[in-house]
Amino acid sequence: ENYIFGKLDTFCKRLQKISDMSNVLESLADLQNIRIEGIEKINIRYQTIVSNTKSKTYDVLDHRKQEFDKDYVEFKNQIEGLYQSLQAFVDSWFEKPLTTEQMVNLLLKFERIGKNHLDFGEKYMVVLQRYSRDLEMVRKLYQKHKDSPPTPRNVPPITGKIMWARQLYRKIDQPMRFLKTKIELLQGQEMKKIIRSYNNIASVLVEFELLYYRGWCKCAELAKTGLHASLLVRHPETKVFNIQFL
Repeated sequence: ENYIFGKLDTFCKRLQKISDMSNVLESLADLQNIRIEGIEKINIRYQTIVSNTKSKTYDVLDHRKQEFDKDYVEFKNQIEGLYQSLQAFVDSWFEKPLTTEQMVNLLLKFERIGKNHLDFGEKYMVVLQRYSRDLEMVRKLYQKHKDSPPTPRNVPPITGKIMWARQLYRKIDQPMRFLKTKIELLQGQEMKKIIRSYNNIASVLVEFELLYYRGWCKCAELAKTGLHASLLVRHPETKVFNIQFL
């Protein structure tokens, strides 16, 4: 029994290690799709690890091959060093003057490749504090310009107002969608306060857009009525035709 199942247990442990290596390399494969200044060196290290892993000539399924166990330990050490470099890379970028949207995009990229190996806890708090200031800034901008919003050149007035409101909404919407996925943040009092502020500002911006949209629709209906009027009108006394502009 030990002769048969002992070999089977050893073989299953070998399969678990192979599966672990495959999963790690697959999770890090997105490194080559990240386009951020400075990530090239880390990506080269990852490609080197992949090449070294694929270059082994022995049969990895042969549990009697002891070379694999040594290579597996070396592989784990190299991957650990790679994750440390990724952590330092993320930390260095958060020391730069990034916007909230840039911070969120950075975290989204690196969560895909190292969510269970990198520490993002402090980064989430930085995003939370920055987002709180963004909400206050958007609130003040709305109060200051709601009566006469700045609009792009050669854009119709109503369209420009709606574009302005949507731009403010987009600024607060993307970070909120990201933060709402963090269960550990949702339980905090600071996050609850931010959610209330977001809901108030978002509802005001949506109401602003609907107000101008409905007003535009009413004006459009009046314009449609004018289209049914005669373009040429005969003067009742002089019988002269005049062009009627509405």
